Amino acid sequence: MAKEATLQVRMDADLKEKAEALYRELGTSFAEAVRIFAKQSVLENGMPFVVSANHRNTYGRLSKYADPVKREQEEGVYQVGRTEIAKTLIEFLDEISIDNQETMCEALSLFSETSLDFVDCILIARHRILGDEVMSFDKKLNKML
Repeated sequence: MAKEATLQVRMDADLKEKAEALYRELGTSFAEAVRIFAKQSVLENGMPFVVSANHRNTYGRLSKYADPVKREQEEGVYQVGRTEIAKTLIEFLDEISIDNQETMCEALSLFSETSLDFVDCILIARHRILGDEVMSFDKKLNKML
């Protein structure tokens, strides 16, 4: 498979050097380790290791590895919450005419109330309103159907 995309990650220089040395010792590169991580994440449809939220903050156990400044910069370009996005788009939909408007409003409501991806919200809304059959390996999605 051709490698056509580039990923840039900000991290501490010392951490990068240690990781590169580790993966050289293991006979591969840090970049290849990142590709392996990404591939395994997709195969498992999640983190390729157990992550739990035993801490009180939103970021759980991974927070000890996070850089708060970089995390804040990366949380979103517009810094707008899901609820505000959904509310604004529902108001916009009231002003225009589209096919399945009720379905889109339901999907936006779900989006504002849950942590589901918007595409999953559309699938659930289509199932509920139009009776579309939805089949998924996504346990979180299946619980909402």
